[in-house]
This record gives sequence, C-alpha cells and structure tokens, in this order.
Amino acid sequence: MPDDGAAERLGVLVIQAWRETDAEQPFRARVTYGRTADDAPTTVVTTDLDEVVDTVQRWLAEVSDPGRDY
Repeated sequence: MPDDGAAERLGVLVIQAWRETDAEQPFRARVTYGRTADDAPTTVVTTDLDEVVDTVQRWLAEVSDPGRDY
C-alpha cells in the first residue's frame, strides 16, 4: 500500500448471532465495532435482524466515506 502521508483507515466489526430456543424472540445478536485502535468499541445487542443489518450498513458507510476523518 503506498504511503501518501494519509492516515490509514481501519475498522473492525464482529457479529455474534445465536438462537435461544425457549425465548419468545429466539434470535439474538451482538455487534461490536470500532474505528481505531485507540477508541473504545461500541456494542449493540438486539433481537432484531433489521437492526443488525442497519448497524452493519451504517458502519460500512462510515468506514468507506473518503471525506470522513476519524
């Protein structure tokens, strides 16, 4: 990767998903993400699949936005 003096963008996102068979809403997910090594990670815990998808889409949009500094 060429070194043009710009800070390298880095992001990490982990999805843990499981089913709790005795629950009224059995789907569970934990999404943990961060943007830099110095930032504390953000965690979203949900029973809503759409919330997982929305969280991932927002994170990808932020990581891929060339005009956004973080």
